[in-house]
Amino acid sequence: MAAARSHPLAPTQRLPNILLRHGVTQSAQQVLLPLSIGTLLPRSLGSSSSLVDQTIGFAAIATSIAVARKRTHHAALANRQHARCVLRCSGKVAIVTGASCGVGKATVEGLVESGQFTHIVLAGRNSEKYQLALDGIGQAFAGRACPTLTHLDLELASLKSVRTFVKAFERLELPSLDVLVLNAGVMMIPELLQTEDGFERQMGVNHCGHFALLNLLLPKLTASGSDSAPARVISLSSSAHLADSPLANGDLQDLMFSANPEEYSAVAAYAQSKLANVLMAYELDRRAREDDLPISISAVHPGGVQTDLGRYMIDGMADPATGELSEMALNMPAWQEGLIRGIVNTFITPKTPEQGAKTSVLLATCAPEELSSGFYWTDEQPVASLGQTYNPMSDGTSYDESVWKRFWEMSEGWTGVEYDPSGAK
Repeated sequence: MAAARSHPLAPTQRLPNILLRHGVTQSAQQVLLPLSIGTLLPRSLGSSSSLVDQTIGFAAIATSIAVARKRTHHAALANRQHARCVLRCSGKVAIVTGASCGVGKATVEGLVESGQFTHIVLAGRNSEKYQLALDGIGQAFAGRACPTLTHLDLELASLKSVRTFVKAFERLELPSLDVLVLNAGVMMIPELLQTEDGFERQMGVNHCGHFALLNLLLPKLTASGSDSAPARVISLSSSAHLADSPLANGDLQDLMFSANPEEYSAVAAYAQSKLANVLMAYELDRRAREDDLPISISAVHPGGVQTDLGRYMIDGMADPATGELSEMALNMPAWQEGLIRGIVNTFITPKTPEQGAKTSVLLATCAPEELSSGFYWTDEQPVASLGQTYNPMSDGTSYDESVWKRFWEMSEGWTGVEYDPSGAK
């Protein structure tokens, strides 16, 4: 199995320049590259910046993504020739985090539609929202074969909650865990907030909580997969991982901004939490190949979906313990909130949740022979991540195995959860 698994390195053979592949000429790239995220987002956008400054920083992300998307969208659609397949087989079990709405809920609906699953667990913290989601999915598939859908409480800002969730899942005594979709996340929190475990909130929710969850469930995933049908892990990242951040530059000294809180930047903190999702996928793929584990893992950028990005920029300011909005959020002038939401809707061509979920559903349901582990995906195809030639940050860290290893070990130290696919420790 190890020989058949694709490797995220060897980019010149496996990850050709995305702009050239989509028909953007060298001369056109000279126009596009100066608009790249890395050059428009100086690390000076820290806590000393006003919310307007950070809004402008986000506008830079949105503008650069929009320009590239408008130039390549139609060519990408025309050139995409990725095989779809729906295997009508029963018995599979999946977990999807952040599945009460948006891309997460649409992912669950896609898994139900595939007919491959007998049990899907929706993992998240708001029981009322999840009941509405369960009711809505049940109504959408009324009169059709539908797997058992279960909501289990999960607060990713709490390692205690992550462990409680895993125990609750084990009590279900399900025969396997075939697919784990790490979908939940928060975005662009303008002020430095911490989880109950002391992590910077974006890194804590987007990475640390999912890292602990993944590793606690790894023995079940390993036992459920086989060489011919590997278990699948899908880690939701973002194109924002391309933005400048300490982690993008290989600086792992103060990723939580605890030593220098004055250097906190909403843009940088979000960007490196999404880069963390990519690094985790690449390092787990490396370990899986090395240890011959029957697991496939992919990182996915779902695209800008409706107003979710703008909503999380506001809702992400909630206190992790109480869920109440911070003073900054409560006192935010209406024009600033409107500007944040307007930037997202104006500069990022929104996808529907169903469109945003397509890549995750594809990776969760395609035939094993169509599955390539260890890649960063968007629009149902693998593309280059931070550090490839079309990105000015050519020395970025997403293809540096030494950074993968160091960051993984740091994550183990943060969470107290170690890599143990056999469950022997």
